[in-house]
Amino acid sequence: MSHKVCGVFPRRCEQGTSGRVRLARVAVALGLVLAPASATAAPSVFAKGPWLSQLGPREVTVRAETNPPAPLTLRVTHDGKTVELADAATLLHSVHATGLEPRTRYEYALDVSGAKVTGSFTTAPADDDETTFRFLVYGDNRSDAVSHAGVVRALEQETGDFLLNTGDLVGDGSKESQWQLFFDIEGNLLRDRCLFAAIGNHELEEAGGPSFTRYFGGDRTQVKGKLYGSMRWGRARFFFLNGEATFEGDDRSWLEDELTRADTEPNLRWRFIVVHNGLYASGVHGDNKSMHDANIPQMLLRHHVDLLIQGHDHLYERGFEGGLRYLVSGGGGAPLYPARNQHPGTRKIESTHHVISLDVAKDVVTVVAKRLDGTTIEKVGFTKDNGWDDDPAVVARPVFPAPSAPGATGGAGAGREKCSCDVVGAPASAAPFFLAPLALLLPWLRRRR
Repeated sequence: MSHKVCGVFPRRCEQGTSGRVRLARVAVALGLVLAPASATAAPSVFAKGPWLSQLGPREVTVRAETNPPAPLTLRVTHDGKTVELADAATLLHSVHATGLEPRTRYEYALDVSGAKVTGSFTTAPADDDETTFRFLVYGDNRSDAVSHAGVVRALEQETGDFLLNTGDLVGDGSKESQWQLFFDIEGNLLRDRCLFAAIGNHELEEAGGPSFTRYFGGDRTQVKGKLYGSMRWGRARFFFLNGEATFEGDDRSWLEDELTRADTEPNLRWRFIVVHNGLYASGVHGDNKSMHDANIPQMLLRHHVDLLIQGHDHLYERGFEGGLRYLVSGGGGAPLYPARNQHPGTRKIESTHHVISLDVAKDVVTVVAKRLDGTTIEKVGFTKDNGWDDDPAVVARPVFPAPSAPGATGGAGAGREKCSCDVVGAPASAAPFFLAPLALLLPWLRRRR
């Protein structure tokens, strides 16, 4: 007999075996025990996903991991017309659909060995589309499943064209169990919203970040064989950097070349840098010394970058430093950090789990940061000609201050200092481990009533 499987945070259901297995995976990852019935449940053929990746005006990649390996069929439907794509029997499926129309809603369905799951997506706008779009920002999800789940619930309450993650999706990129937990928590969110992410230092615990690339990389956001890249969304371009690089080699050359091309790119209005370990931060880690040593701030100013979107420090921060606007969003679930070395340019800082929405219009970008209870941390905006709405005046002559904290990082790979993120500040409370079963079960139980 088959049962409806709705996952940990259900919204849509697939036809298959009991969904309690996903609860069991979460429980095992946290060192917990569920009821005996859960331990004997047969696993769903969908081990991870499906999730959306590499979404553009005319294309999308739908990914899923099946266990055991099995052939998969993807059907994409719009206006009564369906395109069917097949994938061979494998563990990780990555099915690329092309020939789509910009800013158009599509339904999709995956069929694997009789198990079916459905989702939807809306393609990106065309490059000359001046319609306002919204994206949601979060990051540093690792270490605390309860807080991470709360962030996901908050994201589900917000509308947005896509998700942007500042990195550190997991605590150790080499551990499959942590990736599994990430997808168990975010599965239904990622089913209908495409996630674009910068690689974090914790993904690089696995040298070269192959798991990160396998799950979230692709031609649209990564240069082949590299951990950096860029993508276009409407009148904006997003540059994804590896913050653990030295910024003295090909990564620096690529960035300068890419920014130079963007200077004359048709219909381009806005430029966003996305990097985990960024230029300015007032938390425990502080500024990225390698980027300052390589004169990256001057480069970004020369090429009219509008906003730095960063993570790494586990808090919310907004500032205007050296002529550059920046956001720090590291409140996605990891242990929160205090403000240790507040920048002169800091406009708002709060140590709290949060989500951020950015509305990108033709002439203004509006930022709204919210706590997990739905209350607003702040709402603020900027235009091409000002710092932030609450700045008294534009900085006439950029100043490039020295980094505020010795948060230097070397190149990716062997020899990097291991992050001591989990031992910052007061000892972590054991409460999340006792509360985790209840927090994870409640949404499932509500929907079973």
